[in-house]
Amino acid sequence: MHGYLVERYWPGVSDDNVREACLRVTATDGPTTTFLGVVVVPGDETVFFQFLAVSGAAVRAACASVGVRCDRLVAADYWGPSVPRRHQDGELRSAADT
Repeated sequence: MHGYLVERYWPGVSDDNVREACLRVTATDGPTTTFLGVVVVPGDETVFFQFLAVSGAAVRAACASVGVRCDRLVAADYWGPSVPRRHQDGELRSAADT
């Protein structure tokens, strides 16, 4: 599993919009994708959804299946409060390396 970031430009986004989108995206969790969380940048009207997934295509498919628009998808490593999130094989790698 590798890290991915979905960027969505979302003018007028509200807390309720984000909460509802998170509930929908969480429902896609399974063997190919895991939703980690969301970052909202109100001043830029942008929302970033964080995933671990087997591929970018799996992330796009998960988002499409629940009607969450994906304006941009990039490989991104997720770091928790004190340690990086490790991949299944124990190695921390950039998703761009695969």
